[in-house]
Amino acid sequence: MSRLKHVEYEQSKLIDRIKWNFKPDGKVECCPHCGSDEFYKKLTFTGSSEENFRFDGAIADNGSIHDGVNYNSQKTIYCRDCDRKLGVEVKAK
Repeated sequence: MSRLKHVEYEQSKLIDRIKWNFKPDGKVECCPHCGSDEFYKKLTFTGSSEENFRFDGAIADNGSIHDGVNYNSQKTIYCRDCDRKLGVEVKAK
């Protein structure tokens, strides 16, 4: 599995691994403070990569652009709109 596909797979499982700071009644669908439907985790990157170009101006294949990059994801979850801490990611069981 490529690095990018692995990251996408991990993101799809993230919602099940969050310990929320509030006690939701059922499924969490939005920020309890502002109603935003998006949240984020902070990432740091290390490594190097290459960006590919074509001489004729067409877009070249850059599917492996993330292969040389290492991601370090923080565990704290923040609201995309109001930036409040909403919870932390816990290890999968």
